[in-house]
Amino acid sequence: MTESDPDRPHGGVGDSPPAAADRKKCYAARDAYYECAAKNIGNEASACSELRRALEGSCLPSWVRYFDRKVLYEDYKRRLAEEERARNQEQQRR
Repeated sequence: MTESDPDRPHGGVGDSPPAAADRKKCYAARDAYYECAAKNIGNEASACSELRRALEGSCLPSWVRYFDRKVLYEDYKRRLAEEERARNQEQQRR
C-alpha cells in the first residue's frame, strides 16, 4: 500500500516494502484483531469481522498469512508445554 494510492492492492511482484507509516498501521490492525480473537475464541469470525477486514486491508496478504500461522504455531507450542507440564506433574506424583 502506498500513501499516494491507498486503495491500490499491495503485495505484487516487484512492489517495494511498505513504508514505516503503513507498517505501523498494519501492526495496530494486527494487534487489535488478535486481541479481539483471543477474547472471543470460537466466535472470532463474527465478533471480530470488522477488525479482520481492517487487518487484511492494512497489511500485505503475505503478512496476514504469516500472522495467522504465527498465532497458530504459538498456540500449538503453548498446548505442548501445558501437556508436558501435566505429564511431569503426573510422573512426580507416582
